[in-house]
Amino acid sequence: MVEISQEKLEEFKKIWQKEYGEDISDEKAREYGGRLVNLFKVLIEIDRKK
Repeated sequence: MVEISQEKLEEFKKIWQKEYGEDISDEKAREYGGRLVNLFKVLIEIDRKK
């Protein structure tokens, strides 16, 4: 799993709140943020293979 700084975690939580109208815990923010980062890693790997 990817390590996310507390500053970036808070930023992610603010974006989540703005987009979805709900507050999430630090634990959920780490999980969702990590998934997002991993998704982008996969997309970058796919793009590099072209």
